[in-house]
Amino acid sequence: MKTSRRSFYRARVIVALVIAGSLISILVWRYWASQPALISPEEAIQHAIEACNPGYGLQPVEQPTEFETEITTYEEALGFAPIPSKAQRPVYVVKMKGKWLLMGGPPPAEDNPGPFYWNECTQIIDAQTGEWLSLPIE
Repeated sequence: MKTSRRSFYRARVIVALVIAGSLISILVWRYWASQPALISPEEAIQHAIEACNPGYGLQPVEQPTEFETEITTYEEALGFAPIPSKAQRPVYVVKMKGKWLLMGGPPPAEDNPGPFYWNECTQIIDAQTGEWLSLPIE
């Protein structure tokens, strides 16, 4: 009788451990499966090229030829978090070298009537959606 009772308890413990392990595995899998996928650096570059556009006062004169991408958090990219709940949002900081004509802006100085060109354009791009999170930065 003692042997069968001991076997019964062992079987219950084994079943409980299997069920607990299965539940933990399912929860971990659901957590990782629900994480949004990140866009590729190439996609981030394409979004950054679109963001350095006439809508923000930049007219491309030469297409960018050199690109540098870095993945970081929104807070680290800006140095502060404008929206605290999105501070840890993954972003790409994309730096491009090319030539953009600055349209509008302040009136030209007497000693330098213009035109004014930017040789570098930097953008902060959301690494999950590709959304532009900054105005062009020189």
